[in-house]
Amino acid sequence: MARAGPKKIVALGTGWCFFASTQYTYKAALFVPVLVALFLGIEFLLDRELLARNWRGWLVFALVACLVFAPLGLYFAAHPNQFLERPSAVTENTGLATIAENSMRVAGMFFIQGDANPRSNLPNRPALDPFLAIGFVLGIVMCIARWRKRESRFLLWWLGVMVLPSILTDFAPHFGRSIGVTPAIALITASGFTTIIDKARTLHRPIFFAVNTIVVIGLATSSLATIDSYFNLWASRTGNFISFDVGYLTLAQKLRARPEPALYLSPVEREHYTIQFGLAGRQASSFDGRRVLVLSDTPAAYGIVTAEDDRLLPQLQKFFPRAQVVDTIYDWTGKPYAAIIQTIGSVPVIAPAKLVDARFGEAIRLIGYDATRPANEIDLTIYWQSVAATPDDYTVFVQLIGAANPVTQSPVWSQIDRRPGEGSYATQHWQSGEIIIDDYRLKIPANAQGEFEIRVGLYNLKTGARLKVIDAPREQDYVILERLALP
Repeated sequence: MARAGPKKIVALGTGWCFFASTQYTYKAALFVPVLVALFLGIEFLLDRELLARNWRGWLVFALVACLVFAPLGLYFAAHPNQFLERPSAVTENTGLATIAENSMRVAGMFFIQGDANPRSNLPNRPALDPFLAIGFVLGIVMCIARWRKRESRFLLWWLGVMVLPSILTDFAPHFGRSIGVTPAIALITASGFTTIIDKARTLHRPIFFAVNTIVVIGLATSSLATIDSYFNLWASRTGNFISFDVGYLTLAQKLRARPEPALYLSPVEREHYTIQFGLAGRQASSFDGRRVLVLSDTPAAYGIVTAEDDRLLPQLQKFFPRAQVVDTIYDWTGKPYAAIIQTIGSVPVIAPAKLVDARFGEAIRLIGYDATRPANEIDLTIYWQSVAATPDDYTVFVQLIGAANPVTQSPVWSQIDRRPGEGSYATQHWQSGEIIIDDYRLKIPANAQGEFEIRVGLYNLKTGARLKVIDAPREQDYVILERLALP
């Protein structure tokens, strides 16, 4: 390698700037420094004068790379756990046996079976078609045969190191985590076909012409097949409708355009990045309609992913008799995927079997409840109302209380502690005037005999402090729903 001049130093600096910038991309790029360090370390061992001849270039490399990486490096130093959270999560279940199995799968992804994830690929289609596989295999052979050349060694190291993100993690082969090896595959395949053409060049002209024609036709056929697979087969797959959040985005955009002052989503969370993008700053609440029902006392529009939540829509139509479905979103097969229902001009009609009308603190009212007794269980449907917004995260407790259990020596025979909607609609998200209908199921122990009562209350999840009852009935920090005799 010639001594580095000014132009070459500038070129090197630009190259190392892009090298350091890879760390700001996908986490598989963490292996890029491993590749460079391994390659340069071996090259320095093979050529002891390499560093001496190019020290200016290496100095520029070090300075530029460190400068570009500095912001991310400082963040890593301050938050190492966050920086490595994703890599740690995808490698925690990969032992030696899994790594060996993944190695076989990754080796097979080139020719036999590729990534099964429809977001990355036509499921299970290998990375290379049969024609490209010929060039790739021949390119590997030529790189090994020419291992004394630095370029060949680099391509082999590139191939070997950049498949490690897929080998060392779950769900191998994973095309996303193997993205860093794509340029090496292209260069090795091109090297293989170049070798074929160079060998043919030494033969008779008709043979050379025939070989060139075969290679050109093969590459053209491969390109056309890839275009068809990408734009026709893969793009039209219904799985991509889900994988790329087409339904979520469409639903959020349609909700954003609604005139109602209150917007709700189920069961997708409002914090979902695609939902946030589609709402474009419009505020919305979210809950899981399969687990809880939220009824607004103001005109509202509910966006429901009916393909996931088939419970909420009929429930809303039950409690809002005048509610109307104003929009339906279909997937690419023509099946209903989501719906928007409006409650303008309609108020919720609720009729709990038993009224309570108890006030917990200044923010939550217990309207009433329904109770049924299937075998060995007590099913409760509790009707809450938000009197005022609260910043506190409360947990609901429901208890079956009786004489001391001879087994546990506790008067609590059965208990449920749960945030509303199984956590999908925490109290700090409740809006004033909303009615929240939540279900609870108490197990009745087989040895339960005697007089019992069912108590319900709320406590602060952080402090454990219970909310006081400030309206009748006055049972301090709980309300007795029922008294019953068992069995």
